[in-house]
Amino acid sequence: MGIRTLQAKGIAGGVLAGLALLAGPAWAAEPRVAVFDFDLGNSVTVEAEVRTDEGKETARLERSRQTNLLTNRLIDALVNAGEVSVVERDEIHRIQDEADLSRSDLSDPDQAMEIGKLVGADYMIFGAITRVQPMVEVDRLPYDAGVERTITMSLGANARLVNAETGEVEASTDLSVDKSETETNPGSSSHRVTESFQQDAYDELAGRMTTRLLDALNPVRVARQSGDQVYLARGNMTPGSFCKVVSEGETIKDPDTGEVLGSTEQEQALLKVVKGMEKLSVAEVEEWLGDSESLEKGARCRPASRPDTENDSDA
Repeated sequence: MGIRTLQAKGIAGGVLAGLALLAGPAWAAEPRVAVFDFDLGNSVTVEAEVRTDEGKETARLERSRQTNLLTNRLIDALVNAGEVSVVERDEIHRIQDEADLSRSDLSDPDQAMEIGKLVGADYMIFGAITRVQPMVEVDRLPYDAGVERTITMSLGANARLVNAETGEVEASTDLSVDKSETETNPGSSSHRVTESFQQDAYDELAGRMTTRLLDALNPVRVARQSGDQVYLARGNMTPGSFCKVVSEGETIKDPDTGEVLGSTEQEQALLKVVKGMEKLSVAEVEEWLGDSESLEKGARCRPASRPDTENDSDA
């Protein structure tokens, strides 16, 4: 299913004259999502610590660059997932400017919902970067063999998926990523966190965030199983990410109203994604969690943390 970009047109004198939301019947199944710029509070220090045999120093990273990296990487990940249409980021900025709304105004649910409607979004994503901790360590190798440079980056961010019609939070996630890269005798003598390394770290964070948020709109399902190899019905999932296959059991109803509240679940298997393709992703069974080693076609696969970490939480 292709991704279309929504464009809003026709704001004059601060008044919305009309919106060209290129929507048609073929789009009906695609929720429209607006990703607002991630916040980076003043309490978050954005400095790289550089350690060499001569001591320690710090190098400041551009703060706005961090916001742009995560926002753009999340938009790219949503587009590549192929399950939602995404509002142009420039269009969001234009409407915010025309309406004279600042970032703080979006904390007001009424203002946020109004912006969502103006850009034609069904859902909005708001978030904040909570940690940016890069480090560069340069060690001299024995026997005058040169140097070894290790770059590490620890990132943290949270995000909320908000229904543009009701203002309700449909899903939230709080994630962290730790990435490292070691190189012997790097070609560059500059002890800095390279642009490509920063992009890779934000790519991983955005990929995992996309999986968590899209699960609230369209859960990942098992498409096919072949032994310990499982094909999942979602494209471009992040290799190295985890999910748990669950089977739905007894329906739970409100005893007074009879409203269906949900159902019981039985965990069946822990999967690790090994390859993301255009429309499918391939995973391998890390651990069988139930009595059976057979997964039903269509079984739901919920995002999960790595088995050895407790850093991720979702609501």
